[in-house]
Amino acid sequence: MGIKSWFFRLAAKYYLKKPEQAEFIETRYSSLNGIFKQGINQICYILHLDVAPFITSIQFEVTNTCNLKCKMCPVNYTMTRKKTKMDFGLFRKIVDANKGVEYYLMFNWGEPLLHPQIFDMLGYLKQKKKNVFITTNATLLDSEEKMKKLLTAGLTRLTVSMDGFDKTYEKVRGFKYSIIKQRVLKLVELRNSLNSKTKIDLNMVVFKETESEVKRFYKEWKLIVDRLQIQPSIDFFTDKDVKRPRCKEFYRGNAVVLADGRVTVCCGDYDAKMVIGDANRTSLKKIWNNAKIRKLRQLQNKGIFPSICRNCNEYRTELVNPRFE
Repeated sequence: MGIKSWFFRLAAKYYLKKPEQAEFIETRYSSLNGIFKQGINQICYILHLDVAPFITSIQFEVTNTCNLKCKMCPVNYTMTRKKTKMDFGLFRKIVDANKGVEYYLMFNWGEPLLHPQIFDMLGYLKQKKKNVFITTNATLLDSEEKMKKLLTAGLTRLTVSMDGFDKTYEKVRGFKYSIIKQRVLKLVELRNSLNSKTKIDLNMVVFKETESEVKRFYKEWKLIVDRLQIQPSIDFFTDKDVKRPRCKEFYRGNAVVLADGRVTVCCGDYDAKMVIGDANRTSLKKIWNNAKIRKLRQLQNKGIFPSICRNCNEYRTELVNPRFE
């Protein structure tokens, strides 16, 4: 184990208290510059300051439309904002204006492969030699040609959402499990034959319907894909005002750019209730420490949270740590 891996294991275990996140954060902050910037942001969190100087990652919601109606997802149930696709010109403008950002996640709400220019976007980031993750439900990867195109797009990690097995998966996602299983196996086979450096991961959202299948998830897939991730679902459908601890999302340096160009603080803000600016009009650098987000930080440092945070109710299970604590 190298010094950097050792450092990230310690950080994940003792600072985040989430040892399972070590590999993920090591991939995310791959350079000393990235580590330094995130370290400064976290010092600001520890000191209860109202600034976080650096944007360390950008999360693009390339579209908030989806072809599935998953039980735990608000996109096709309670999301009220207009369904749209990100303008490619805006995407390029943001990338060009944030040259120091090393990590991009091409997913928030919606299925990114529905965007007609998704491969142009990935190609643009490949030219810039960025560290790029994408998450997909894989339902649109219906040909070897599309799979090869994705595997040669310069992705660092490709994550496929797989919530359960067989009837459970089909009940949750409304799609045939056997088809997704074969596509994941084909992706791994093609990745190896192409000598692609893209890591292939699987992600399971844990809630009542899937909790009993977590052990099987690890048993069946741990030797096939590069990483398995489980995360608790967020209960978006009930109003439970719970007492929240301070949240690192305000300081993590992850700017979430929604499909229409508005910017929010947290990926969990599915209906844009905490918008802090509009990237169509203002640079991310100006937005990230503007008066709106500084006020949010000041309030949360006093234990006062907006409704989206107060009602951030994650599924509780001993199998996985909460994401937003």
